[in-house]
Amino acid sequence: MSYILVIINAIVVVLMAVYINVNERRFQEMSTNHDRTGQYIENMVRNLTVDISDDIRRISDEQIAEKVQNIENVVRILTVGISDDIRRISNEQIAEKGKKKNGFLVRLKGPLENQPKGSVVIYDDVITNNGNGYSPSTGIFTASDEGLYSFSWTTTTQVNKHFFTYLAVNGNMIARNHAQSVTINSSASQTVVVHLKTHDKVKVKVQDDYVGLYIFPEGTQNIGFLVSLESHTENRPKGSIVIYDKVITNDDNGYNPSTGIFTASAEGLYSFSWTTTTKANKYFFIYLTVNGHMIARNHAGHGNVDLSASQAVVVHLKKNDKVSIKVQDNSVGQYIYGKGWSTFSGFMI
Repeated sequence: MSYILVIINAIVVVLMAVYINVNERRFQEMSTNHDRTGQYIENMVRNLTVDISDDIRRISDEQIAEKVQNIENVVRILTVGISDDIRRISNEQIAEKGKKKNGFLVRLKGPLENQPKGSVVIYDDVITNNGNGYSPSTGIFTASDEGLYSFSWTTTTQVNKHFFTYLAVNGNMIARNHAQSVTINSSASQTVVVHLKTHDKVKVKVQDDYVGLYIFPEGTQNIGFLVSLESHTENRPKGSIVIYDKVITNDDNGYNPSTGIFTASAEGLYSFSWTTTTKANKYFFIYLTVNGHMIARNHAGHGNVDLSASQAVVVHLKKNDKVSIKVQDNSVGQYIYGKGWSTFSGFMI
């Protein structure tokens, strides 16, 4: 019996030893597997981290590139839009400036006489006509744009004449101009500022209750000349015309250097002056004539040195009156210096 118990205990001990040994091997395997699993998990985590980092970098680069592209597109659109706006604004500014350049300056080519009551004064000589608003065939200015406009006009009339005018907008009188002369030619000027609408019409008209007797063309007041002798001259015949052959000024071309005669292109008051310089012990007596009639004399000479003599006159001339300097009728013109020493001039006052 005891023998059997001993055997049983031995078997139990062996079984326990086997169990323990098996369990130790399993534990070792489990430890090894655990280590491998940990390493695997660690490697997996590392790989995932690298992949995630790559994805993050890739996504960030793509997103940045996309955002940069979006920004460039927006900037491009804004730039085009701004350029279009600038061009449009510039064109509008140019157009606006162009609108402000409407203006004209006109005058008469010749005098007007006995203009009917209420008739339009047609200024037919166009100097400036920006915007082509003024018509020289009708005498009417037409506003191309609405805005504030300034107009001025000058009327010059003859002695003992009158020319009354007024400025009209669409036929309605705005302001008057009164030019009337008694003893000398007379001018009258007027300036107005009016607000016009597009297509409003502006003109200068003769007063409704008066005939326009006479109006000078603009610019005929610029009648004048200055001439001199080019060379010294000796022994001019009695009563001959002194021909000043060097023309310095000849506005309106009234002086003829081939004949020495000035012809008045308009009636009015004129001033003339002349200077004569002669050689020592010589003389040169001359006088100014109007249509052959003596007006005033000039005496230069009979001295031991070179002498000069000057004279000035103011005379009323009619259109086509002729003025000249002549040698005294009873004396030969012995010597007169040229080269600027002897001159003749005249102008309309």
